[in-house]
Amino acid sequence: MILVAVAGPAANLVMSLFWALIMKLGYMFASIHTDIGLALIYMGAAGIFINAAVMMLNLLPFPPLDGGRILIGLLPIRYARMLSAIEPWGFFILVLMIVTGLVAKVVWPMMVVEMAAVTYLLDTPAGLLINALRVLLGDAGLA
Repeated sequence: MILVAVAGPAANLVMSLFWALIMKLGYMFASIHTDIGLALIYMGAAGIFINAAVMMLNLLPFPPLDGGRILIGLLPIRYARMLSAIEPWGFFILVLMIVTGLVAKVVWPMMVVEMAAVTYLLDTPAGLLINALRVLLGDAGLA
């Protein structure tokens, strides 16, 4: 169960790496053809951002999210049963957390770490991602 649950977030991580590569290619291509380079940079930034958000949201540690399934697989059976008992309410808990802003407070710092790691691994300028996200989200989206 743990391996199946890890597959979703791992796929998001691989896709983030792919989009970081696209962004880096756009950065290198921008000096030759600015419009195409900028399009690739913005697409890459959006892809990194979306996959980081989905990955970190999915890793929240309550069922039915993958993070909850991973936690259930790691816990002793007694505690795993207790945690799995909240699965029917998981969607409502998630909506409540989104409405109250709790998800943003928990997920955003994890997204920042994931996006920084992805740009670092592919030697993509982190400032490039930040500037592209400022354009795409507006300055308020990065606060």
